[in-house]
Amino acid sequence: MSAANGRLNGRVAIVTGAASGIGKASAIRFASEGAMVVVADVRADPTQRCIDEITALGGTVLALGVDVSDPAQIESMITTTISTFGRLDVLFNNAAITRIGDAVDLAPDDWNLIWNTNVTSIFLAAKFAIPFLRERGGSIISRRQLPASPRIQTKWLTQPPKPQLSVSPAPWPLTMEPKEFGRTASAPESPSPHR
Repeated sequence: MSAANGRLNGRVAIVTGAASGIGKASAIRFASEGAMVVVADVRADPTQRCIDEITALGGTVLALGVDVSDPAQIESMITTTISTFGRLDVLFNNAAITRIGDAVDLAPDDWNLIWNTNVTSIFLAAKFAIPFLRERGGSIISRRQLPASPRIQTKWLTQPPKPQLSVSPAPWPLTMEPKEFGRTASAPESPSPHR
């Protein structure tokens, strides 16, 4: 594979929500830099398109069907990556969902799914990945997924303005860790719905 700069040769990167958008672009970029990429997403068809693009570049890719709202699937994603490649260097927590509705109509189950997907999954992925990242060092990158992402449309509960670069609120568990490996949090636009 002709890597762009080969900065990630021999390294392993997991990208959640990798079937489209920022996740897909990131997975392809990691592969172009020489990383072996774990493409994790709940959607099979778009995930296959991402795999095809990485394979066309000559990259090494492992596809995992992962629902990040399920703690057991997050843990399995990490352990499968380790058992397949023997290491983990980059975890990009990108998966997110949104629901559009007002505060009265939004079902509690939808709110819980949003919270578990956009916030709790970041904590759990870090929890399961950190023991392996401590072995060699590495990075956790987490897109900031706002708890208000259901876009509740009322005069007193509205989608917050576009956030600035921040580690709050979603990546908060990572701030409690020692600085033995890289942690990055960013806050791009709110996620596109994928369910």
